[in-house]
Amino acid sequence: MFKSCFLVGGAVASLVVVVACGGSSKRSDTDGAAGSAGFVSGSAGVRGTSTGGAPASSGGQGGALTAGSGGDVAGGTGGLGAGGSSAAGTTGGSSGGATPRAGAGGSGAGGGAGMRASGGTGTGGAATGGRNGAGGSNAGGRGGSAGSKGGNGAGGEAGAPALTPCAGTNCTCDDNACALGCSGTDVADACAFACDNGSSCDLACPAGSCTGTCADSSCSLDCDGGCDLTCQGAVTTCDVACETGGCDATCDSGSTCATACPTGGCDSTCDGTDTSCSMSSCMGGCRLLCTDGASCHLGQCIGGCEMECDGPLCELDECGEGCTIACAAGRTCEIAACQDGGCHIGSNGTLGGATLVITDCPGGECTIDCSSDDTCTIGSCAGGGCVISCSSAATCTCGSPDGCSIVAD
Repeated sequence: MFKSCFLVGGAVASLVVVVACGGSSKRSDTDGAAGSAGFVSGSAGVRGTSTGGAPASSGGQGGALTAGSGGDVAGGTGGLGAGGSSAAGTTGGSSGGATPRAGAGGSGAGGGAGMRASGGTGTGGAATGGRNGAGGSNAGGRGGSAGSKGGNGAGGEAGAPALTPCAGTNCTCDDNACALGCSGTDVADACAFACDNGSSCDLACPAGSCTGTCADSSCSLDCDGGCDLTCQGAVTTCDVACETGGCDATCDSGSTCATACPTGGCDSTCDGTDTSCSMSSCMGGCRLLCTDGASCHLGQCIGGCEMECDGPLCELDECGEGCTIACAAGRTCEIAACQDGGCHIGSNGTLGGATLVITDCPGGECTIDCSSDDTCTIGSCAGGGCVISCSSAATCTCGSPDGCSIVAD
């Protein structure tokens, strides 16, 4: 049941802001321990039983399955090679045994994946060997590369490129593909990256607080925290992974910026038509400012995020509590879900013709300030206490008969 009205009067809406910051964790992957070669090569391995080697694991430590000729796992001189439970063969390779023969070996190769395992001509991974003697159906693994003779699947998931250390302002890339890692060990040694003229840049700032510009290029920045990246140009794309929060992205001239801020406190500023800013996740306290036709999208905020929008897209998919949007005249601004309540949408000071929507407010206490000629809706409010303050000539709708009210403003 819907109720709509056109009202006159005044009211003031309240705002709740919650900021939360958390920590982050890092993981390093290391090579698996090398496995020793098996004694002899056998005929087709049935789950590794036809090859000699250490009992129950020819190829040594970590091999859940042993190999026959061209068997489950390549390596050594017929024993377990790359793969295994964090293990790689002594010479690795992808010979698939002493004499590789198509079809020999089991369909499951090597045991558990060796994290960034390497060995010989074919570096390790989930498993080499297996079908067709070399490579296997799951050749290569995380960070691994394919065996020299390939297989049904080659290389696995690509590892991160090796980084070239750089310091200060000597971290530049011009019309090239670059992988640069700031060698500074603290904030005082933070680097200033510069990528220009169609460059493709992988950038890392492990100590945090780096700055950078990305012009007519593609840039990916992995930052411990507190970095500031400026992106310019219609073909420019910037991806910022901000591990401990506090990063800023400034984007204009049609560039596209994406930020992941799992621990909160990040800002994205977008300006100009066809410019786009998005933030996939934020623990809390993040801010997106989109002006002069730029678009804004925030995927998830635990609480206390702010958006100010003057563009064709202004959406917040899910807020825990206390998120706000300030919406320009004629624009559409929406909070899809406010789980714990207290979310608010209103004007940014330019009045008339905006569409303001809070689709679902299960936590209650959501509010909309609806100016003259605006169209405003609160869909459902299971927690109760939702209010639309409705100005003259505004159209205001509560989608649920309970928990939502319309008052004159």
